Amino acid sequence: MVVEKTFVDDPGGHRGVILGQDPAPGTRTDANATVTLTVASGRIGLRAERVMGERYTQAARDLVALGLVPVRASRTQAQDAGTVVAVGPTGRLPVGSSVTLTVAVPPLAPTAPMRTVRR
Repeated sequence: MVVEKTFVDDPGGHRGVILGQDPAPGTRTDANATVTLTVASGRIGLRAERVMGERYTQAARDLVALGLVPVRASRTQAQDAGTVVAVGPTGRLPVGSSVTLTVAVPPLAPTAPMRTVRR
């Protein structure tokens, strides 16, 4: 029997966990058959476009579903307030990695200058 491994990115699979087998366990094969094991790589791919422009709560849920840990940061800007405007790091990340979601927050409204009253 020949055993081949195929590594896949899977949010629920820690590195080295067998996620599947072909043919299925218990299937009779001949001695020269190839058995393919699908094995978790321990990584997951993240592109910034996946969460850019989303509200923080939705973007954070998306990251958790991928097996990543969201961290919130803020950037003052008038446009796109309340939405994710930057993400990092991205690419193929180890499952459980922290990813910063930077959320736009509106600038504080200017306050009226205080007047000095003389008596």
